[in-house]
Amino acid sequence: MRFKTAGLALLLAGCATFSNMEAGLNALMGRPDRQAFDVLGYPTTKQEFGGDTVYTWSVSRSGAIVLPQTTTTTGYVGTTPVYGTTTYNQVTPVNYNCTIKLAAGGDGVLKHWEYDGNPGGCGALSDRLRNFAKSQGKL
Repeated sequence: MRFKTAGLALLLAGCATFSNMEAGLNALMGRPDRQAFDVLGYPTTKQEFGGDTVYTWSVSRSGAIVLPQTTTTTGYVGTTPVYGTTTYNQVTPVNYNCTIKLAAGGDGVLKHWEYDGNPGGCGALSDRLRNFAKSQGKL
């Protein structure tokens, strides 16, 4: 039961992360691209497509988490059934990633956004975007 509760909490945290990010990204639309730099910092990359400029912020890091595992053992001692449980820790690799892309027209005004990632990777960028959306009265 403990794992179901932890999974639900992580899912809800992810929903909050992404709804905050979307509110902040929407609040940036129609603003100068320099405002995105104030909110998110300097982008990881910049690409030109026709008259548009696409700025990309990328986060990627790996780590490990320790997850408790429980196994149940059954057997017999003579004709008497016996049961036992063993709990151990298993190290599980994880990857945290996030990519945000903002497109600006030739006039430098932001006009489109997209993102991809998971809550572990997007958390810090989402916090910055949430604070910006709050400051603009959009959250």
